[in-house]
Amino acid sequence: MDNTLSRPLAGGGDFRFSFRRHRADWIVRIAVLTACLATLALQASSWLVIPQLTISELLLFAAMAMLAILFLLHCLRDLHVDRIERELERARRLEELNSSVIRTLAVAINSKDQMNRGHLERVQRSALAIAREMGLDEAQMEAIRVGALLHDIGKLAVPEHILNKPDRLTSEEERKVQSHTRVGKRILEPIRFPYDVVSIVEHHHECFDGSGYPGGQQGVEISLGARVLAVANVYDALRSRRPYREALSADDALAHIESHGGTDFDPEVTAAFMQVAKSGRLAQIYAGVGPVRLAGTELPESIHDDIASAQQELFALYDIAQTMSTTLNVQETLSLIASKTKKVVDYSTCIVFVVDRERNTIRADFAQGLREDELVGMTIPLGEGVSGKVATSGLPMRSDDPGGDLEWARPGPSGSALHSVLSVPLMREREVVGVISIYHVDKRAFTEDHQRLISIVARQASLAIDNAREFERTKESAMTDNLTGLPNARCLYKLLEQEVSRAQRHAQPVSLLALDLDDFKSINDTFGHQAGDQALCELAKIFQHAVREYDIVARHAGDEFFVVLPATAQDQARVIADRIQAAVAAHRPSYRNNLLVRLRVSIGVATFPDDAQDLNSLIAAADAAMYADKRANQQKLTVINR
Repeated sequence: MDNTLSRPLAGGGDFRFSFRRHRADWIVRIAVLTACLATLALQASSWLVIPQLTISELLLFAAMAMLAILFLLHCLRDLHVDRIERELERARRLEELNSSVIRTLAVAINSKDQMNRGHLERVQRSALAIAREMGLDEAQMEAIRVGALLHDIGKLAVPEHILNKPDRLTSEEERKVQSHTRVGKRILEPIRFPYDVVSIVEHHHECFDGSGYPGGQQGVEISLGARVLAVANVYDALRSRRPYREALSADDALAHIESHGGTDFDPEVTAAFMQVAKSGRLAQIYAGVGPVRLAGTELPESIHDDIASAQQELFALYDIAQTMSTTLNVQETLSLIASKTKKVVDYSTCIVFVVDRERNTIRADFAQGLREDELVGMTIPLGEGVSGKVATSGLPMRSDDPGGDLEWARPGPSGSALHSVLSVPLMREREVVGVISIYHVDKRAFTEDHQRLISIVARQASLAIDNAREFERTKESAMTDNLTGLPNARCLYKLLEQEVSRAQRHAQPVSLLALDLDDFKSINDTFGHQAGDQALCELAKIFQHAVREYDIVARHAGDEFFVVLPATAQDQARVIADRIQAAVAAHRPSYRNNLLVRLRVSIGVATFPDDAQDLNSLIAAADAAMYADKRANQQKLTVINR
């Protein structure tokens, strides 16, 4: 492994490193130096024997010594040059490492923003093209290169649900997004860049006329790099699609930039940008940029997908938490759960089961996706199939054999087969109240990670479903008579208003029966109020059995009832009234001491539009007819000894 960056730069390490790099050269050098030193040693030893030296011998000795010294200096020079080359190589590699770290970090941060994939590279390349057009020097180019990569680093402090919000931001959310420039400055200030990067990051949203942020700088107060980046950044934003608007065409985006030169943008930078566009270089940049790759940084697509997926997961779960409480209608809540679940985990079919403890089953109250018509309403015994086992154990399960669930579906037309199932329980205070099951046409479609996500959704869904059901129970209670279970007076008026409105639209009649028990007070006085309540409940059932399935029986107050007969003329209504009176007359309740009670009900009939032209008049007409019937058939309560 190359560990150039970790080698020592001085001492014996220099020689060892140079020797390894230039082994042959150093062997020759060492041999020459050894030969010179040996020659000098021999000459010196000869002087000891013959002390008298000639001038030529002395000059030869001095030349040999000088040669040895020069050769030694040459070797030391080579060592020094090698050391400098090593330092330069180390500096180059450190710079490459720093640049790579910066680019990788920038790409990872940008992957948080689902709507801006590819944004960094497009902005960087556009800004550099502008800088070249303006003839900026290498230091300014490098500052723009790094600043373009890091200009959104402050978005680390902006919540993902704001960055990826599908609607326009509120004023508070806009202020939070705008804070990313100051945050970016604080993040980068400790780094000693050799060029002006921090100023570019802090002021790339400033406007030339001073209307920008964060400091309201204007004109040349704004660093040149920030002015260049501002144009490239806004152009890319205009060319990018947002949930609340479509992306602008290249011509429209260029027209916007040009029209705002001198106000939002530096006129000189604007002119250079327009020249880049006219030369075709801008079109080449936008034609050749991939969604997740930066020049010099080729992270695997899976890494970007993992980062983006994590952010998407967080946003989807936040969205679920925010929207599940937007409705208190049970079916709307179930539909919302299914649609939001699909944003987290893809499925072919989703079913929401509700536990029925009385029947020891789970019932599919909602189904969405493939075969939904066959699956909705099906019941599975507790402990059967994957979903039934989850309802019993309270533990999530996934399987490649959903047949144990699907065999309980109603027969239907053959469709796509489902081969995977993932089921998680819906819990309320440690009790399983339902199950969310998702199915897929592929085998092994669901992973442990999917199971984790659906379990999180299920916790939110349990509360939402429980709230919706409680609301509907409360709503139903407000519209239902507590004693008989029939619609109460409030519900009666609402339903009757709907029927009269429908009759007007379709030019059809609607009839109303007003019912009143004759001498009902005698039952309360003779047998007590408990017997009176029992009589009212029995009569309510008699009324319901005597009318058609789609007719509406309601208790108005006391012993007064109304029956709404949709699309029914007066002669048909009288037939139904006679049937009700006959059923009541045939009823022989026994309350105490084996005494049978004979009851009679007076009934008035009124029909819209024959007898009345509006709701109140119809009720008054039926009521008047009922009292007329009561006067004509006055009869005391008869008590017969069995």
